[in-house]
Amino acid sequence: MDLMQQIGPLLPQLNDPDEYVVQDTCRQFLTLAQRAGAPRVVESAELMSLLMGVLNPPNSSGGGGGGEQLAVQSEAQAMVVVLVLQVMLLVAEGGRAADLACGGLMPYAARALCCKHLGVSRAAASLLVQVAQHNAGDLGEGLRAQLVTYVCGPKVQLVMQYRVIGLAAEICAANPNALPLYSGFFAILPRCLVSSDMMESLNALEVIEQISKSDEGLAYVAANGILEPVFQLLTHENSLQLSAVRAFSNLFNERKEAVVNNPAVLMEKVINELYRLWHENEKLGTELLLAFGKIGTTGTGLGLLLSLTPPLLPQLFSQTTSTSVPIRICALNALGLILSANVHVTNPKASTTLRDEWLSLEPSSGAPATNAIGCYMQYAKNIAEDVVYATFHMLCGLAHHIWGARSLFGYAGFVEFTNDRSTTKTKQGKEWQFVLVKALSSTAAEAARQGATIADEPETSRLQRYIEQGPFYTPPTPTPQWEHND
Repeated sequence: MDLMQQIGPLLPQLNDPDEYVVQDTCRQFLTLAQRAGAPRVVESAELMSLLMGVLNPPNSSGGGGGGEQLAVQSEAQAMVVVLVLQVMLLVAEGGRAADLACGGLMPYAARALCCKHLGVSRAAASLLVQVAQHNAGDLGEGLRAQLVTYVCGPKVQLVMQYRVIGLAAEICAANPNALPLYSGFFAILPRCLVSSDMMESLNALEVIEQISKSDEGLAYVAANGILEPVFQLLTHENSLQLSAVRAFSNLFNERKEAVVNNPAVLMEKVINELYRLWHENEKLGTELLLAFGKIGTTGTGLGLLLSLTPPLLPQLFSQTTSTSVPIRICALNALGLILSANVHVTNPKASTTLRDEWLSLEPSSGAPATNAIGCYMQYAKNIAEDVVYATFHMLCGLAHHIWGARSLFGYAGFVEFTNDRSTTKTKQGKEWQFVLVKALSSTAAEAARQGATIADEPETSRLQRYIEQGPFYTPPTPTPQWEHND
């Protein structure tokens, strides 16, 4: 049966005044289109004409170009527009995006991106991203020119501007080689960052984070002076300061090692400013701790953190036993990030410094860091799940290092604690405990290969047995034996 013959009976119901009827009809319509597949959809001239009619009704005031938004008058109409965009997405995903362009539909999809209705806008964004992906990130010169009018045309609105730049950033995050095609969209970012409109600045920060998901994107942001205004936001105590802290902490991680070595990224200035804020602004304490953890996952970042004065690491270690639970959680997670990532960083000086700081936590006692390990074992049994997971994160980081594992094995009762399956009750807690056991076992084996012994054979055998049984093993419950009196 012809596709339109199947869909035809549904068309009158798309204009039904009852939203629930329209919603159900849209669902049936999309199901039929999905079953038919992209080729049959684009080969149906009548259906393609129908799609055009929904996006550009006869009484529409605007054409496909310019800076006009697609207007919807009701929720039911929005549902129908979303349906059309979903059918177009189906076509694009089926490898027939070129047919949408030939059919003149794409300019109307661009107008839908700036529609005031959020559902319509999101459906349009999904479609445009998919179309771009099928063409190495390029939406085509005509469509890009149309989108530019929403960014810097005579009728620019902040929401329209943000959606278009956000779309360009999403496309470039998935296709970094497309950055030169969209550089004109990002030229306004420095101005947006210093805007008197806080929402405009926040939108710009979000776009910068999106662009910087790739090494090429972060290099572009650094080379075009976009990070300097973000840095300036750090130096002024206002509502944007916290967002700037989060932005920088998200920019630097282990995937950006080659990029952050570039002085243009301002990394040293950023770290020094974050450190100053940590001592002067208690409100930013938790966010700054997590920022230090993320920055410390790169060799360059960790080296800069270790060069701070006064030294940062002793303060981080001391914060893991803070009476403030949020601070404690963030300190544990920060050190968990640093200690875990350092395994993959060829930085002997950093590793030695980490070891020395850990072993100096309680220098006067016979067992290094005794109090700290005891505290961590108590935290792992806490009723607050965030405390439990952060504690295991920290312990796993320690267990990755021979010196850390030696301290853990050397603490009385730690191996028993690790092998006790009742230590944690939740699925995620048991998964963290399993990761810890595997890290301890792996490090003990590595130490043995280097001719060192950090654990006795019975201890390593118990760990190996735990690993073989898996994270969710439940020991059998012994059957009670009842005595019978004859």
